[in-house]
Amino acid sequence: MPIASFGQTADGREVQKISLHSEQLTVTILTLGAVINDVRLTGVAWPLTLGSPDVAGYEGKLSSFGSFMGPVINRIKGCTAEIDGQRYTFEKHHSGNLTQHSGSTGMHRQIWSIAEHGPDYVVLTLSLSDGLGGFPGNRDITLRYDIEGARLRMTATASSDAPTPFNPANHSYWSLDPTPGYGGKSFRLPPITTASRMLS
Repeated sequence: MPIASFGQTADGREVQKISLHSEQLTVTILTLGAVINDVRLTGVAWPLTLGSPDVAGYEGKLSSFGSFMGPVINRIKGCTAEIDGQRYTFEKHHSGNLTQHSGSTGMHRQIWSIAEHGPDYVVLTLSLSDGLGGFPGNRDITLRYDIEGARLRMTATASSDAPTPFNPANHSYWSLDPTPGYGGKSFRLPPITTASRMLS
């Protein structure tokens, strides 16, 4: 089935998985964090991306695996920034005086909605309210995954009603060879083309 249940989060939110197919590629996307959960290339016996078989893994040590992270990926030193003349404060990460990947309310922790889907594409949407994670603006994000042949493409657009930072990225870990350093065969990763833009 193209859409099926993947389980529930610890707080009871339903997570769905969407299967995309071409003659060469099969990709599984989750509504939790817009995760790229599984990528299979015809003729290759193992998954090309590292992921979890259940929701619990993504709520634990694999929380960043395959996620579409933002609104600001990476770190914000000092957990504060001036935006349009006003200073904002963000969540502190346990590792030090910094904000990492937008904190516990980042896009990778949210359940995205399925707006459209077909055999080889899915469009996910997410709304982030003003002040969530300390960031200004009511923000609407649209993320599209599609596959053609052995190519996986991801396109993101976003709009906000206030000046706000938007610097997202996919955070996948790739597994191109199950036996690295031991003579395993190498395979070319299906190219991932990313594009994102912020609409004011």
